[in-house]
Amino acid sequence: MSVKGAFSKMMPFLSIGLGMAGPMGVVAANVLTNALGVPIKPNSESMTEAITDASLTSDGLERLKQAELQYQAQMTKMGFDHVEDIQSLADSDVASARQRQEVVKDRMPTILAISACLLFAGALAMLKFGLIESGKDAMLLLLGVLGKIVSDVYAYYFGSSRGSDDKSAVIAEIAKAP
Repeated sequence: MSVKGAFSKMMPFLSIGLGMAGPMGVVAANVLTNALGVPIKPNSESMTEAITDASLTSDGLERLKQAELQYQAQMTKMGFDHVEDIQSLADSDVASARQRQEVVKDRMPTILAISACLLFAGALAMLKFGLIESGKDAMLLLLGVLGKIVSDVYAYYFGSSRGSDDKSAVIAEIAKAP
């Protein structure tokens, strides 16, 4: 089981919150930042690193548990009593973006997606064939950003791996049953 998978079992509210964009992700990152005393950005890399470091000590584990309770209390005040409520909000956000494109028949998301993929391929080719002599560090940074954008494009058009993760968890639970 991955660190993220173990974390989602131990602290479901924070794991969902940190996986979300927008205010809920920022609140989750702030709660963890305050609990652990290290700056955490609302992204999976920053979250995984901070949680891994914190889980190595009993004091860190206790701080993680306190952060989960604090975030859960904040979400309950906002009307999200269960983890499933937050997850359905995230799911409806993705669905509404796709639904909007179907209804409006706006081609701009498709144009932006194709542009991002072409820019990524072009940047990769420039590095591969040595067309960049100075500014390679900046090009690598650009390649990382474009790689993330292409990942988001793929998730938008073809779905994310969250459904696959959910199915794997269900299969694992069924396999444990006698």
